[in-house]
Amino acid sequence: LVYINDLEGKITKINLTDMTETKAGLRTRLYDSTTIFEASSTATNGRYMFHSMDTAIGTTSKNLWLYAGTGDYERVTAKNNNIDNLLIGFRDKDFPFYEEVNRNYSPFSLMACQDTSNDTTGVRCPLDSTERVLIRGVGRVNRDAGWYIKLQNSQKVVAEPTVTRGVAYFPIYEPTTSLNQCDPGKAFVCAVDDECGTNFSGRL
Repeated sequence: LVYINDLEGKITKINLTDMTETKAGLRTRLYDSTTIFEASSTATNGRYMFHSMDTAIGTTSKNLWLYAGTGDYERVTAKNNNIDNLLIGFRDKDFPFYEEVNRNYSPFSLMACQDTSNDTTGVRCPLDSTERVLIRGVGRVNRDAGWYIKLQNSQKVVAEPTVTRGVAYFPIYEPTTSLNQCDPGKAFVCAVDDECGTNFSGRL
């Protein structure tokens, strides 16, 4: 199975196995593909995925997790109030099987994930909660497909994340607040719990 993220903020799963049936018993063939996640990217919010993902098997959930970040790498110094980039942890509950995702089967939007932007204590851990959201064409679903953290001050993810020992590390750049655009901005690493989205950066 191959997972590919694209510039427009989508993650696509491609079947390169010899499986002939999905987990649900439906027929599948070599090279079948399905979009399993969308970051709701637009030219206004700048949620482009320029960099590769990292993956890990969750120690608690035993699911395959995919980690990605957004940010317009070609306009890394751009700053305005509309820029709204994300750190993302999304799990494929069907792994190691291929399963076609459609509106009648499973949502793949940010609405199915939990916003853990302000969680530094682990109150969202684990994500298997009873919190539910209504998604058009799907109905009410648990918001346990993953987590996301909103970046502030026009920050952008500038390289692929790295996951090790239960923590996902995201390299981030923040444009300068100086009127001189040649002044350097800030560069730092954000550390996040890989399965819960808890911000561990204060512990670095």
